[in-house]
Amino acid sequence: MTDSISRLKLAYMVATPDIESREALGYHGDINYSTKLLRELGYDGIELTTADPDAFGWGAVQAAIEAAGLDVPLVCSGEVFGQSKLGLAAPDEHVRAAALVRLKRLVDFAAIFGSNVNIGRSRWYYTEGVPRSLTEQWAYEAFCEIADYAAEKSVCIALEPIAFHVCNFINSTQEGLEWVRRVGRPNFKLMLDVYHMNIDDRLSIESSIFQAVQADAVVHVHLCDTNRKPPGYGHMDFPSIFDALKRAGYTGYVSAEVFNYPDQDEAIVRCAEVFKQLL
Repeated sequence: MTDSISRLKLAYMVATPDIESREALGYHGDINYSTKLLRELGYDGIELTTADPDAFGWGAVQAAIEAAGLDVPLVCSGEVFGQSKLGLAAPDEHVRAAALVRLKRLVDFAAIFGSNVNIGRSRWYYTEGVPRSLTEQWAYEAFCEIADYAAEKSVCIALEPIAFHVCNFINSTQEGLEWVRRVGRPNFKLMLDVYHMNIDDRLSIESSIFQAVQADAVVHVHLCDTNRKPPGYGHMDFPSIFDALKRAGYTGYVSAEVFNYPDQDEAIVRCAEVFKQLL
């Protein structure tokens, strides 16, 4: 544990133009408007949620982000599964191959910003009729290949443990740490999400934060209330979470990933108001 307390940096998730459903997490709309809004509200960075980076022009997105002076700490791959139905450990070998190609393209996209790529739902899940050991072997091989590919571009792969009711494969921070050790690549680490940690972690959120940060395994953190809504609509203890992150020595980005509740404009403002005070 460190005695020095450093300011964290705050980002907000924004959907790239290829995201089809307005129900997908993230702020939706014109990228120029979104980036200007983030800057006006005092955000340091923008997290991009992307399903297919080849479905839109990178130049316009990059120009808008640079004009607003924002960092891009992470490219989120959730909609690779949610929208495109691809996964690294899917039983169908063609789906697995397509998922690997897609995630490599997310790495290419992330590399232009110097950002990282998370693997959450895009890893797939345990499937009835498929031995768990086989799902794990497919995942392991894909994790190693994508991490090695990303290392060449100075990109870190951030594995996201996800609560069982969303994905039945790699549910807790503790399981995530086991996979980080198993893959054994210096650029294969964890992204923590307090929503999932609150449900399935074996320790308190604060204890899990200390465990993962002190293992040098955390590259990004997602924030939301206990019901995935913006802060204030649930009972997440954000002051305690921020305190744990700082005291554990985490100095990276925290990013709001929330439902657009009651609408996306109120959500993005609410997150800025609450989280900026805790940085």
